[in-house]
Amino acid sequence: MGGAFGGVTDWAQIGPAIDFDGDGLDNQTEYAWVLDPTTPGSTYNVATQAVEDLGTLYLEATFNVQGDPDLQYSVRSSGNLASWDLTNLVFDDGTNSWSTTGPASVSISGSVDNGDGTWTLTVRDSVPLVPGTPRFVSIEVL
Repeated sequence: MGGAFGGVTDWAQIGPAIDFDGDGLDNQTEYAWVLDPTTPGSTYNVATQAVEDLGTLYLEATFNVQGDPDLQYSVRSSGNLASWDLTNLVFDDGTNSWSTTGPASVSISGSVDNGDGTWTLTVRDSVPLVPGTPRFVSIEVL
């Protein structure tokens, strides 16, 4: 994470809990989501889409993450915003791969190693999309 700050080495300015660029996101969060901690205009890039699989539609979300085993990402899915199903995404640097833990409310339908320590992940909700019935996906880093 320290290489992103050019010549700044003062931990009081670049530590994980510090918001170096003043955009409301601390450096650890920006690192986890592959954002630039020196640019206040950084935004999360999460793309959602409905995909068809054997005649059934599912909600998918695609986003960038760090391939860092010290970080844990969680994906929550819901049909009502009141109750959520949780699945954790875990990176194994020994096998250079991603897996899920906990209840399988989502599955990893795609993982691309970007070659720079970051990955583009696509997760698919396990509940099919039904017209008139909402589905929601929330992604967070722990």
